[in-house]
Amino acid sequence: MNHKKKMDPVTLKALIITLDLTGTNLSELSMEWLIAELSQYPAASIISALERCRKEVRGRLNPVDILSRFPGGHPSNRPTSVAL
Repeated sequence: MNHKKKMDPVTLKALIITLDLTGTNLSELSMEWLIAELSQYPAASIISALERCRKEVRGRLNPVDILSRFPGGHPSNRPTSVAL
């Protein structure tokens, strides 16, 4: 059974370009992990974050660089709904 998540071609292309422009080389395993991690989020959010990374990040890119540039902030820092 294949548990790998897929990323649409436009988003994948944006990721590869961003990695290239920041001089970030990943092993195949690390790239698979990053794709699976980012694929949990909407493509528009990923692309927006990657656009900011291309403009703002100097040096090697890491996952926090991407996640912290999501519209509305890092996804894990967003408030969750609370039942009253």
